[in-house]
This record gives sequence, C-alpha cells and structure tokens, in this order.
Amino acid sequence: MNTRFITAILVLAPSVISLSAHHTAAYIYDVQKPVALKGTVTEVEWKQPHVLVHADAKTDAGGIASWTVEMSGPQGGMYRNGLHLENFVKPGDPISMTVCAAKDGSQTAYVHSVEARVALQNKVGTC
Repeated sequence: MNTRFITAILVLAPSVISLSAHHTAAYIYDVQKPVALKGTVTEVEWKQPHVLVHADAKTDAGGIASWTVEMSGPQGGMYRNGLHLENFVKPGDPISMTVCAAKDGSQTAYVHSVEARVALQNKVGTC
C-alpha cells in the first residue's frame, strides 16, 4: 500500500508542478482595463516561455518608467501572428502597445496589441 502511494505521488508530482507553474493573464494582470503604453524599446528577450519587451515610457509627471511587457512565446502566439525576431522591435525602436497592467501596481504588463516598426500591427495576445 505504501509503495503504491509513493509511486502515485512520484508519477503525479511533475503534472501538478507544471500545472501550478502555468498562469492565466487574468490572475496577474487587470484584464478588464487595457491601457495604452507608448515608449522606447530598451531590450527584447526572445525566449520561452514568453517573449519579454522592456521599454521606457514617459510618466504623467514627466519622468521615465521602465516597463516589462510579457508576450506570447516565440513558437506559439508570436509565430502564429507573423512575428519573428527578425521583423520585431529592437532596442531603440519606438513602440506603442495596448497592455493589461499588473494588479500589484508594478510596472509589468501583458500585451494585448502592439504597433511598432514599419506600421507593424498585430494582435499578439489576449488579456
């Protein structure tokens, strides 16, 4: 009996860990209030499980806020929407996005849509 229980835990543990590691955008981001974010790209992390775009944007007070915007993964949503590293934004490029900001008030967000470089306009996520 104990051997079966331990075996069941060892077999199921990876599934439980992977399920708890994945999240929906609605859990972290305020999906009910998409907002405009306009700035300059400082870095692009084209990696799994999500592409991250770092951008500096002007605040209402005239300062600069550094944002991290999460997008779909490269092999998933990005490629399906025709976005590849070669035709995506680079550091120094202006970028205009509609994002769902983090519920915790941090300067992180999930992208809803993006418009940048050569009038590139694609839906790259849903928040």
